[in-house]
Formats: sequence, C-alpha cells, structure tokens
Amino acid sequence: MSLSGPRFLKANGVERLVRDGVTRLRALPGVELASATCCIPLEGGYGLGFNIVGRPPANNLPVTGGAGWVTVSPGYFEVFKIPVKRGRSFAETDEKASRPVVIINEAMAKQYWKTGDPLRDQILIGGGTMHELAAEQPRQIIGVVADSRDDALNRNPEPKMFVPQAQITDEINALNVRLTPMAWVVRTKVRPDSLSSAIQEQLRQVSGLPVSDVRTMNEVVSISLSRQRFNMLLMTIFGSSALLLAAIGIYGLMAYSVEQRTQEIGIRLALAARVRTPSFGNGRILTNWIAVL
Repeated sequence: MSLSGPRFLKANGVERLVRDGVTRLRALPGVELASATCCIPLEGGYGLGFNIVGRPPANNLPVTGGAGWVTVSPGYFEVFKIPVKRGRSFAETDEKASRPVVIINEAMAKQYWKTGDPLRDQILIGGGTMHELAAEQPRQIIGVVADSRDDALNRNPEPKMFVPQAQITDEINALNVRLTPMAWVVRTKVRPDSLSSAIQEQLRQVSGLPVSDVRTMNEVVSISLSRQRFNMLLMTIFGSSALLLAAIGIYGLMAYSVEQRTQEIGIRLALAARVRTPSFGNGRILTNWIAVL
C-alpha cells in the first residue's frame, strides 16, 4: 500500500494506521496473525551503518559496521515463523515514549559479537551518515532472531537490524513513505486468496487507500527465482540445440561414409562375403560386420 497524504508524513500517523489495520486484520475469521513492514523477505531492503556504543572505532572510521535495516511492527517474526534465538520479540509496549530498542539476526551477532554478548550492548544506527538519522538515539539490543534469506534464496543471509515502526523518527518515516510502500503481511488458517477481498476492504476502510498489489509468499518466491529459471531455460535450449546439431553432424558423416563405400560393399558381397555376427562369452551380440573371404 502506497501511503499518500500529509497525515502519513509523520511517524505517529503511520503508527496509528498500522495499529488499527493490524487489529482489523486479526479480527477477520481465518486470519491467524498480521503485521506490517517496509520490506518483506526476498525483496531486498535498506542498508545502514551503525556504531556499537562504547566500542572504539576501528582504523579511525566512525562506523563500526553495516547491516540491512528493516522497520517492522509487533508480530512480524511470528507471521513468518522466524524464531527468536535469544532475548525477546517486539511488543506493543515498544512505542515512541519507551526505550529505543532493536533486534538483530544471527548473522549480525556472529560477525560483530564473536566473543561478547550483543544483548548487553547498544548500537547507534546511521553513524552520522544521513541527516535523516541525526536525531537517532542509541538502541538497546533486546533479541537475536534466526537468519532469513531476505535478498535471494541462493545468497547467504546478511547481517540485519529490525527496528519497531513505532520508534522511528519523522524524518525516517517520511523517507520510508517516499521510497517504498507499506507491506501488510498476513498469515491465514485458510487459503490466502480466499481472504484477499476481505483483507483489502478492511485496509481500505482504515486507511482510505487502495491496496496496490496482493501476493502469496509462494508467488514472491516464484518471482525471486524468475531470473534463475530464465537462465536455466536458456541453458536447456542451447544444450538441446548443441545436441541436435551434433546428432545431425554425426548422421551426415556416417551417411556420407556409407555412400562412399557402397560400391566396395557391393563388390565384396558379389565375391561371396558374408555377414558375421560375433558373440563373446556372455552370448551378447555386439555388432554386425562384413568379413572378406
């Protein structure tokens, strides 16, 4: 859903929309869980630098590291069944007035906390690289979740940071609204397409905006594999063409060779040459050949 209108330029406006929309979706019969995010798995996202508060910068560089950055609302990890390995998931209490928090994935924990405990540290996202993040405050790491392949199925999981939608600043919210539509994610107990109309109607009532695109995760996975499938189709076509050309070439060569020896074979047959079918120990016939008397 593309968020247009002045009320969505403020973070509070988007947060109210998310809360009301998720509440309506969860009340629908057949809906198990619902949430909202800027970026769904297999469709990429943003990347930002960060500082680990209290850790000296390496090589005099202001940014300690870089990772993917995703805004989510409570229930996101539960919708996709991404397990929380340590700590906790986001809750409704993680709002603007509460302590800033962040959740990281295992890939980020392994890369930047080889010996320490990430749940004891805070990170400052942005590191002064964007003016939209000038008001960003250090965030306490409250959880580590399992890795998910957010870019492509054939790529290893990259470090990822998850931030509650309710805690982003107005500047970041305005940037989000300009760059990417809001993605509503819904886990259903029945076939997803059977609830599509009802879901769209509830979101239209709460936002006054249309839903621009509805897809199942099977379709998202299929789209993410389209390039690989196209490449595989091309390789199959080229391989089959090469095999066909090779077969035609061998057939033509054999036909030409036989045609060149037609007179010789006729003379040998006229001189009483006979066809011999030799067999070996196992009695299997291997070939037919003409023996000259």
